[in-house]
Amino acid sequence: MTSGEGISRHLRAVIKLPNSWSGFRRTTIPNGKTLPYHKKNVEEILYIVQGGGIVQVGKEKYKIKTWDTVYIPPETPHTVYSTINNQP
Repeated sequence: MTSGEGISRHLRAVIKLPNSWSGFRRTTIPNGKTLPYHKKNVEEILYIVQGGGIVQVGKEKYKIKTWDTVYIPPETPHTVYSTINNQP
């Protein structure tokens, strides 16, 4: 697994809420590549638009595919490994 290579991230929107911020980003992970293992101080929701792979949330690993949704609590280490990339 190669970590970080070829991954593109595009910030789509940032919204200021009364007591926090919310944002939306599109991330593309090429087949055979891995999103670096990391954690954030906010919750994240992954929505798989195309492709599939394996997501690790904490110590648990799950297979993911197109249209799956994954919730990641704040301060939880996680990574995504792409095994299917349907990008044109």
